Amino acid sequence: MLSSLKSQNLSFAEEDSHGFRFYASAILLGCSLLSHRDYACSEAGQNLIVSLFSVLPDIQKRREILSNLLERIEDQSSLGSTAVLQVLRAIGARHPSSLYPFKTILDQLIDYMEFFSTNDIRILYQFMCLVHLSDVRFPEES
Repeated sequence: MLSSLKSQNLSFAEEDSHGFRFYASAILLGCSLLSHRDYACSEAGQNLIVSLFSVLPDIQKRREILSNLLERIEDQSSLGSTAVLQVLRAIGARHPSSLYPFKTILDQLIDYMEFFSTNDIRILYQFMCLVHLSDVRFPEES
């Protein structure tokens, strides 16, 4: 995936001695696009954030992505919170076990449920199930 991002000349994916450069700018861009009224911009922001989470394996950088997403929900904008929840659900579907270390941070989403629409609560429920069940070890069938 990194090679495909480099072939598209996306500067945030260039590697340096410390990992990736410009990922912070890409995170901010993606989060800003999430709250845009135009559906295409919002979808581009969602794809950018999900791709960044996939490309950046470092836990600290992933924590920064999730922190920026949670800040968007704290703004209590219904447009932004729906897009953020959709991004979290997409990340959870692709990388459920990668989200488990951030379980306590993500549990803070429940504090904002009173501001969510019914659809947002449904998305939140699906996401929380993905996160909390990702580390469950099922007994082997004998």
